[in-house]
Amino acid sequence: MSKKDETFRGVLDAEEKHAHWGTIGVALIVGLITLFIFLFVWRKGRVSRRGICLVGLCESGKTLIFSQLIYKKAVESFTSMKENVGVLDIANKGALKLIDIPGHERVRQRFFDSYKNTARGIVFVLDSFSLNKDIRDVAEYVLITKGHRKLYKTIL
Repeated sequence: MSKKDETFRGVLDAEEKHAHWGTIGVALIVGLITLFIFLFVWRKGRVSRRGICLVGLCESGKTLIFSQLIYKKAVESFTSMKENVGVLDIANKGALKLIDIPGHERVRQRFFDSYKNTARGIVFVLDSFSLNKDIRDVAEYVLITKGHRKLYKTIL
């Protein structure tokens, strides 16, 4: 091999090394961009579940429990046609969003559907005085609340 060939070969080796570093750099940049996009979409899509839904039939005492917890006093209430929303501060735990879902059968499912994805928990309120009279309605609402509409229709 001549001196000219060795010089030419040395130049090609140096260019190949730079090409490898360029490829590695581009792959690293693409990987970081993909990671940042993934983290952005993941954080944006995450739902904060800090709500507690109070659900039950009409006149079961949901609004009374809501007012006792939020306002620390009992209020006289009537059948709710819209939801009540308040913030319940719990010492050393933070704040919870308390939602009183109306019990009227025409509107309860619509309000429950709008809040169930943000709920950390569901409290089903029963009136023990009228439970024997409303047992069928309670069973239906519990099954529907849990998402078992087909099962309820099969049982009936």
